[in-house]
Amino acid sequence: MPQLQRKRKITHDSLQPKKRVVLMHTQKRQLCLDSQKTPRLTQQELAAIFQIKQNTVSDILKNKDKWLLVNPNSAEANKQRERPPSFPQVEEALALWLTNALAAGVIISGDILREKAKIFARGFEIDNFTASNGCAPLETLEEERRKLREIIKNYDLNDVFNCDETADLYSYIPKSTNITRKKKEELPVNYYWNSTAWMQVSIWNDYLAKLDARMRLQRRKILLIVDNAPVHVINENLNLTNVAVHFLPPNTTSHLQPCDAGIINSFKAQYRKLLIRNRIEAYEISQELNKGATPLNIHDAINFSSDAWNSISQRTISNCWRHTGILPQDDMDESDDETDDDDDQAIRDEMELQDLIDQLPFNDPMNVEEFLHIDDFLKGNEGLTDDEIISMVKSNNEPEIDPNEGPMEIISKREALDHLDNLVVFFEYSSDVSVNPSELSILQKLRHQVLKSYINSSKQITLDNFVQTL
Repeated sequence: MPQLQRKRKITHDSLQPKKRVVLMHTQKRQLCLDSQKTPRLTQQELAAIFQIKQNTVSDILKNKDKWLLVNPNSAEANKQRERPPSFPQVEEALALWLTNALAAGVIISGDILREKAKIFARGFEIDNFTASNGCAPLETLEEERRKLREIIKNYDLNDVFNCDETADLYSYIPKSTNITRKKKEELPVNYYWNSTAWMQVSIWNDYLAKLDARMRLQRRKILLIVDNAPVHVINENLNLTNVAVHFLPPNTTSHLQPCDAGIINSFKAQYRKLLIRNRIEAYEISQELNKGATPLNIHDAINFSSDAWNSISQRTISNCWRHTGILPQDDMDESDDETDDDDDQAIRDEMELQDLIDQLPFNDPMNVEEFLHIDDFLKGNEGLTDDEIISMVKSNNEPEIDPNEGPMEIISKREALDHLDNLVVFFEYSSDVSVNPSELSILQKLRHQVLKSYINSSKQITLDNFVQTL
C-alpha cells in the first residue's frame, strides 16, 4: 500500500518569492578559495553556503582564475556585475587619444583623462555625462608590485605574459628629420588591416579569443599582464577559460610593464638594422641594373618583424622582467654582470645601426638616436586631432576587411573526406616523405571524425526526405 504523503503546510513565508542573490566579486573570489582549500566540498554544498543556485556555482568555478585575481581591498571587489561601458563611443575615443598621448611620452593624470572624456562626450552630443575617477597615483607602485608578486607566484613563469601595442614606420629610412604626412605608413606588430592602423576594441577581443583557444589546446592556464587603456576593455560575451587578464593601473605601465622596460626598444633596434641592410642591398642592386630600388612592402615588413623579435636575446627579456620588480622574490636575483651585459648590448646595437646609417647614400642622414625614436617624434607632433578621433569612432567601430582578402570557401564533408583519403594513401605509400605511426594515426582519426559526421548528416537528410513524403 503506498505511503500517504503529509501535506506541506502553506505559510505566508512560503508564498513570498525568493530573493535572487547576486554575489559581489570578492564573494566569488571567496567561493573559489573555499573550493580550492576544501576540494571535498560539492557544488551543491557551496551553493547552500553562498545561497545561490548550483549552476551559478558552476559558472563561477569555470572562471576561477579570473575571480582569484580580484583584490579584496579594491573598489572592484564590491561590484556585483561587470557592466559594459555606459558610453562606449567615449571609451573608444579616449583609448585612441590615450594611445597617442602615451606614445608621445605625455604623463597622464586622472584630471586630464576626465577632462578629455568630457570633451569627447560633447563631441558625440552625449548629455548628462559624468567622468569617473579611474587613475591611480604613483604612490601605489609598491603596493601594485606586491600584489603582482602574489599573483605571479601562483603561476609557472613560463605561463606569465605581458602584452603591449607598438607602432612602427615600417619602411621609413633615416634620410632627414623632415617627415610629411603622406610618407608615413604604420604597421602594427600584430597585423590586422584597417585604414587607420590603430588598435580597436574588436581587434583586442579577437586577439584574446585566439590566444585563449591556443592555450586551451595546450592545456595551459596563463596570466596576461596589460595596461588598462580603454581599448583593452573585454566584451562581456567573451568567456576566457585559459587566460586570466590583469590590468595595470594608469601611470604605472612605464614602471611595471616589461615591454616598456626595454623589450620594445630592443625589438625596434633589431627591426631597423634589418630595414637598413635591406635598403642598402636594394640600392646597390638598383645601381647595377640602372633602375629604381624595389620598395619595401608589408610582407617584407612582417618578415622583418618576426626576425627582429627572434633576435631579442632571452637574457634581455628576462632582465626587463626583473627590472620591473614584479617577479616573486625568488626569481628577482640579478647579477650586476647581467645588467652590464644588457647595457653593452644596447650600445653595440646602436653602434651597428649607426654604421649602417652611414652607408646610406644620403647627404644629411639622421643620427641613430633620432632614428630609434622616430615613432615618438611622429606621435608627439602629428597625432590625431579630437575631431579626427571622433570621426574615426563614428565610422569605424569594427575592423575593416582587407580588400585583398576574400571570404574563405568552406568545402563539403564529402570533399574533405576525399582529401583526407588521398592524404592517408600519400603518407602510407610515399617514399620521399616519411611520417611516424603516431602522426599517421592522427590523420586517420581526423578522417574517422569527418566520416562519422558525414554518415550522420546523410542519415538525417534521408530521414527528412522520408518525413516530407508522409
